[in-house]
Amino acid sequence: MLSYCGKWMLDTYELVELQIEEDNGGAVFDPYKLLHIKNNGSFNTTLMYHEYDRLANMYHPNVIRRKNSEQGSKKVPMDKAIKRWENLNKAFATLTEEPLFENFKKYGDPDGAKCIGALHLAVPY
Repeated sequence: MLSYCGKWMLDTYELVELQIEEDNGGAVFDPYKLLHIKNNGSFNTTLMYHEYDRLANMYHPNVIRRKNSEQGSKKVPMDKAIKRWENLNKAFATLTEEPLFENFKKYGDPDGAKCIGALHLAVPY
């Protein structure tokens, strides 16, 4: 029974890993790169707020929608614009909120350890 549960959890972990890689396009989450700032390990600086504001004014889905309608063509698909916006917000939150920043430093992801997420899926509570 124990070996069956262990195998089940490992299989679930692999499924979660594959899904995370698909969601990220196989890339590692780097909030500094997403905000176009130098990765020096800094946290909650005014530069982060400035860069977020600058990028938010460029990449907000409503701005993209307006530009697409003005040009009469869909230069940027809305699903990509929304995904980019979500990643930008996640990067900003990671670098300005203490718990997310600690998870990012410790696990490389602001959502925490991936194996813990896999265990939550594998083992019902």
